Amino acid sequence: MKRGLVSQSICVQIAVMSFIALSAGAAHAGAVQVRLNERHLAAGTRTVVVNVYTAAEGGAPVASETQSVRVDERGSFTLGVPASAESWVSVRVPPGNESRRVRLEAAPGRRVTVNVITDAAITANGLIESIAQGFRFPDGTIQTSAATVSGGVPSVNGIAGAVTIAGAGTTSVQTAGSTITVTGPAFGAPVGVGASSSAGVATTIARADHVHAHGDQAGGSLHATATVGSAGFLSATDKEKLDDTVVYVRTVVVSPIPGDPAGSGTLLLNALNGISGNSATNPYLLKIEPGIYDIGATALAMKTYVDIEGSGENATFIVASRGNSSLTSVAAAVISAANAELRQLTVTNTAPGSLNGVGVFVSTLGMRITHVTINSTGASQSSVGLFATSSATLTVSRATILATGTGGTSAASGIQLSTGAKLTLRDSNITGKGVGGTGTNNGVNVSSQTAAATIDSCTVIATGTGGQNNGVNVAPGTATITNSTIQADTNGSRSAVSTSAQATAVANVFHSRLLALSTGSTSAEVSLSKGANSTLRVATSQIDSASTGTPKCVHVYNANMDNLNNVCPAPAL
Repeated sequence: MKRGLVSQSICVQIAVMSFIALSAGAAHAGAVQVRLNERHLAAGTRTVVVNVYTAAEGGAPVASETQSVRVDERGSFTLGVPASAESWVSVRVPPGNESRRVRLEAAPGRRVTVNVITDAAITANGLIESIAQGFRFPDGTIQTSAATVSGGVPSVNGIAGAVTIAGAGTTSVQTAGSTITVTGPAFGAPVGVGASSSAGVATTIARADHVHAHGDQAGGSLHATATVGSAGFLSATDKEKLDDTVVYVRTVVVSPIPGDPAGSGTLLLNALNGISGNSATNPYLLKIEPGIYDIGATALAMKTYVDIEGSGENATFIVASRGNSSLTSVAAAVISAANAELRQLTVTNTAPGSLNGVGVFVSTLGMRITHVTINSTGASQSSVGLFATSSATLTVSRATILATGTGGTSAASGIQLSTGAKLTLRDSNITGKGVGGTGTNNGVNVSSQTAAATIDSCTVIATGTGGQNNGVNVAPGTATITNSTIQADTNGSRSAVSTSAQATAVANVFHSRLLALSTGSTSAEVSLSKGANSTLRVATSQIDSASTGTPKCVHVYNANMDNLNNVCPAPAL
């Protein structure tokens, strides 16, 4: 069969063939071939106009010839071309537009021959022929308009022919006329799409319950419960949330349940417990949004290489009620982990009953606490804000720590260091406070000969209505204090810095203020209290009250800025 060429209007194509020498030394002739294309082109004659120009664009023809040529035969005519310069030839088949100009080489005595032909017919068995009436098919039938498909599609994602939709498991497929119904085992259950799904065909199927299930696409997973609503799989609210969502790789974000601190605390504990694979090369961050997280009697036990970060000390609050008969991790709200940091939040532990309570318990290496407020209160035995032991190493900076002992024989220590603990404390405010109790209150208490505290640019206070108050107490152990204010005040015996009688108690103070807020008339209210065998040395610092036990003072001065001439003043008798 023949296949006719289809076009919306008359088209002209020209091609300049190579020059042909007519005879030796004779003029050259150029052959121009003209091809006519037109929809429903019928046999007959066409008017063909050949124009010659001296420029590629613009200007009037310098030569022109018009002939009538039959389109079903090869027709030709020849016209003279000026030989003085290069020229360009174009062809027009009225009423169509002129073709683009084709350049001819300059040559003396040129004549150009134009051949007018039609496209060669394509003939082969089984082809569809374009004729004036429409398309003629191999069986001889003629179709005058395009076929339409009503209520369906001729293929699925480009897969034509027999496409099978099969149910998987308890999913069934029913057909009624042109409708395919897929029925799943339960509302929102995933739809099985059989072999066509494994072939990569994305098919949307209306379920009997009109719920669209989210498919198991690459990189994703099936959603067991789909969203019902006019918005499709995602409701408008869901989509708005996703638009603002940042996808993290090793950051777990915890958000509170409004009005439910206990529920929020459970979410926090579950989020921390759910982190796995954390290591030096795979660290994690647990990010806590603003809110109150009540973890009750369960400790927030940190994990190695997992930092816990709140949204600010005045925005994220972790509260607990834990206590124990001894100062151990069982009494603490937060328990440390090696190579981890706690930051940007507030921890409050209110110990129940006649117990000891601890805000943060540290027994690991490489623990860091930054921009954290710690409150420990309620314990009738001893309240400790930060307790470190078991050769722990920790760095605390820009922290606020308050331990409050309440009634009876209770005692309070803002920070207490036990067996082998090493503390670096910077830019922080530490307070040990007794309210009505008779126990000893310490801002920082170093209580092991292997423990050591380095304190820089801090304010450390011990205060209380009864018992002994010590700003920094070394009994025994080592403390180095620089650029800080150490203060003991309120009722009872007090000393800004004190060392026990043990030889392993050593305290060195530089460029600091040691305040007892006393007139110096009593040995119970002193800036410095040195035990018999210990070492207590002070240099270039202010001492506002008396001293006991003959500590060593170099370049010290009193509250009035009077030089004390390298003498630690003794109490007035």
